[in-house]
Amino acid sequence: MEFKEFNINSPIIAHIKNLESQIKDKDKEIDDLKNRLEQIKNIPIIKFLIFIRNILKNLKK
Repeated sequence: MEFKEFNINSPIIAHIKNLESQIKDKDKEIDDLKNRLEQIKNIPIIKFLIFIRNILKNLKK
């Protein structure tokens, strides 16, 4: 009679792989948002407003 070992770790490994996949998806979302933020920062009116904000910050000091 042959004893087949039941691998209790299989569901855990599957769960870890699922979590890794979710992390990769979130990393991609974060990268997409960073790229979008850079695009928004490069809009001329936004650049101007950031410039004004920095001047006001420096006046506070």
